[in-house]
Amino acid sequence: PGDGSTALFQACDNGHLDVVRVLLAADGIQANQAENDGITPLYIACSNGHLDVVRELLGADGIQANQANQNSQTPINIAADAGHVDVVRLLLSVPGIDVTTADKWGDVPLASARKKGHGAVVSVLESFSS
Repeated sequence: PGDGSTALFQACDNGHLDVVRVLLAADGIQANQAENDGITPLYIACSNGHLDVVRELLGADGIQANQANQNSQTPINIAADAGHVDVVRLLLSVPGIDVTTADKWGDVPLASARKKGHGAVVSVLESFSS
């Protein structure tokens, strides 16, 4: 409502997998459409730890798994920052996933996870990077 959010964004924000599936199947739905602050449906699902929704979005045609918001945060950056280890693990399985993009504060996903003390996420990212 005025903030640029779409039905898909709202469904991803709230973790409504069935609604996400219906919307992704609809004509004209843009899976990468960002809100006014550059946050995409994938980003918000990663931020909230909605693993099934993230998995569904990653299967969408043309999904941009590395699309950043206005703070240069990517979906994997926010998932790492929030400590969602299963989401991070899933994102790491995406071909071409970028774990080297720093956000506006200079943190890559591994640094964000370390700062927040998310040990499981740190371990997953370290094993991916080595």
